[in-house]
Amino acid sequence: MCGRIIWFELLIFCYFTSNAGGNGEFGVAGVQQAINIRKAITWDEDGGYLMFCLCMGRFGNQAAHLLGAISFAKAINRTLVIPPWRTYRNVPFTDWFMFEPVIEYHKAVTMEQFMSQLSHDYWPPNERRGYCRAPTDSSSGCGLKKGSPFGPFWDEFGIDFIDDVYTGLSYDVHLSSVADEWMNRFAAKDHPVIALRGAPARFPLLSHNRHLHKLLKWSAPIVSIATDYTQVKLEGRSYVGLHLRIGSDWQRCCEHAIGERSYMESLQCLEALQDHVISPDICYPTSSKISNQTNQLLALNPHIKDIYIATDDVHAYAKLHLTFDPQVCDCHGNACVIT
Repeated sequence: MCGRIIWFELLIFCYFTSNAGGNGEFGVAGVQQAINIRKAITWDEDGGYLMFCLCMGRFGNQAAHLLGAISFAKAINRTLVIPPWRTYRNVPFTDWFMFEPVIEYHKAVTMEQFMSQLSHDYWPPNERRGYCRAPTDSSSGCGLKKGSPFGPFWDEFGIDFIDDVYTGLSYDVHLSSVADEWMNRFAAKDHPVIALRGAPARFPLLSHNRHLHKLLKWSAPIVSIATDYTQVKLEGRSYVGLHLRIGSDWQRCCEHAIGERSYMESLQCLEALQDHVISPDICYPTSSKISNQTNQLLALNPHIKDIYIATDDVHAYAKLHLTFDPQVCDCHGNACVIT
């Protein structure tokens, strides 16, 4: 049915350093991004700034929280300090995604810009306060640096907090008066920088914020790496891409989700289907289900002879490779190519 399967054991997001471009190597988009993140920025005296640790979960959770935070910052008219993604260290937002779509939607600076260009003059160490709705416990206050990854996140920027501020307010700015309360009680002249322990957003992402997904567009280095890879491995041919979240941790999650309507981001699929709930096939499809649906797609598109698989299940290859023909595997590092 197919000519080749490109196999990856883990779907990972790679860290690309600044030597991946800079002289037009990644085209106009890459050059424009480099200009935008390096240009001098001015202090937002009227609106103030909002920053937080993007520290909940892995990439998918962090992305949902970031988009919710963008909505929150826009509602209270503060410049958003876009935090780095958090793996075992901080990864600048612009390493993986374009900055331009975000600043076209709402005013923002990256954490790296803020700390290198603004913090020395406008947010000195003796004025850095942590904000939260209420103390996490009687001993730690807001606890912005309590535990990991919170402590390491702020430490990588050399940030400590001298005091805590309790807001008593929710982040549900879609409700009638919440945004006004934030702006009235925490005006920029008295609270120029609001630093939060975590994102001012709900998880899963609220439905009225889903349109913000369009703001996350891959950076030029990521696109270049992907394009180069497909040109070499697939020789520019069309292919089917499978992203299979079927690792053991997800299998355990699904045990709690079956029969529910809302679990993590399930409502993206089920919200318009009032009589549907999460089924085993939706949450944790079998290998035969995956292969049958893939073969049906290939049958409808006979010109496609290649499949790209990205998954967190190291055993997925053994489960799937027998369902595709032919079955000759040539392994190269962490990739297996079926030809």
